[in-house]
Amino acid sequence: MKENGNVLWILWTIFSVGLCRSLFVDNENPQTSLTAFETSKKCSRVFLSMRSTSGHWAPSCCCESQYLDGSLEATVERAGCLQRAREEEEEDREPEGLRRSSPGSTRSASFMATIVMERIGRLFISLQQIRQVPRMLTEAAPSMPGTVRDTEVPCYFRERYVHAGYRPLEQNWRYYFLSLFQRHNETINVWTHLLAFLVFLAKLRELAETVDFLNDRHSWPLLILVVSSLIYSACSVVAHLLGGKSELYHYCFFFLDYVGVAQYQYGSAVVHFYYAVDETMHGYVRGAFMPVATLLSCLSCFGCCYGKYRCHSLPTTVRKVFQVVPSALAYIWDSSTVAKRLLFWSGDDPAIAYHFGQVAFFLSCAFFFTFPVLERCFPGRCDFLGHSHQIFHVLLSCCTLCQIHASHLDFVTRRGLYSRLHGSGEPALFAGLYAVTLVVCALIAAFVLRKVKQMLDLTAKSK
Repeated sequence: MKENGNVLWILWTIFSVGLCRSLFVDNENPQTSLTAFETSKKCSRVFLSMRSTSGHWAPSCCCESQYLDGSLEATVERAGCLQRAREEEEEDREPEGLRRSSPGSTRSASFMATIVMERIGRLFISLQQIRQVPRMLTEAAPSMPGTVRDTEVPCYFRERYVHAGYRPLEQNWRYYFLSLFQRHNETINVWTHLLAFLVFLAKLRELAETVDFLNDRHSWPLLILVVSSLIYSACSVVAHLLGGKSELYHYCFFFLDYVGVAQYQYGSAVVHFYYAVDETMHGYVRGAFMPVATLLSCLSCFGCCYGKYRCHSLPTTVRKVFQVVPSALAYIWDSSTVAKRLLFWSGDDPAIAYHFGQVAFFLSCAFFFTFPVLERCFPGRCDFLGHSHQIFHVLLSCCTLCQIHASHLDFVTRRGLYSRLHGSGEPALFAGLYAVTLVVCALIAAFVLRKVKQMLDLTAKSK
């Protein structure tokens, strides 16, 4: 008797899975899916109506027949009656002791089946709600303006060899936020660093489980690196998502992006100096390394902002020089401790592979930032996917992740060395320098933004 109930349960489950599948497969004919859903609900009522009657399952044909019509429902009802007849026949053959013990187990099975069926019913309702999401998005899509070509936007918005996919200017803020889910030439740029932000956030949570950032001062450089990584990725997301509203906001948000890059350069410098330096090099640069790193970070921020500000009057190559050269100098200085370690690496260094990885990823992303290879070779074909800045984003995120892994391994395995080289007050000093770097870079961006606003006001008056 128990085996027959299990068989019935298995058959009903297979039937339900088939109906679930039809909900997703028949996307072009929603009425078919709705019919399948209604049929499933009717079959559910038949199955739930199988109550414990004299120690066995029995379908309440009289109660349910008013809800059922058609051959499928009749077939299910007849199958239930046949099952009841078979169970009654088997029950007559059972000993009296077994017959007395069966109602309890049957009621328990009935209760469990009822719970399962209720949950499956909720699942069907949830699936129907999920199916409404594409329709809602489709209805909302026509209200959003489409993208335009490069000839329809000002020159400061145009990217070399990118001909289409630009968002129209002067739309409301809701449009630019919702453009996160729209196809345009900034979509991949936004999502690459948005996903990177989430990965860095998950990494911070993972590190917080094993590293005492509050009481262990030697962990503060590692915390500065992760926080600076979160800041630069968040600033990049904001710049690429909202920078298309107007010319003023374009400058404002991309200056914010440059502040994020500059403070990340400082975060890289502090972990390289604190964890990766060896004793010999530390003796030469201990008093100058971090002040110079702070100065170069601020210089990098100024070069990027000024190059953006003069983009109207300077050739693209000169503007790239303003942006690339200060950042290159900062990277050479900040990574000098890692470079020496890579020159004299040994196989027993657990972090050396990640240090090699971060250098390789950074050199690759610097190449794609400077030279738009793909869009130059395939003009107009990389408007949405494949242009160099997207590859730059991906490689920079990989570089940062390798850097975090390497710094964490150095924090764990080289504690005896850096505890001896750095005094107890240095972590607080480096944290203070990080705050100074943030403030100075923000002031630089505000100063250049003021120049931009004056330029835009003069341009508006001259029209």
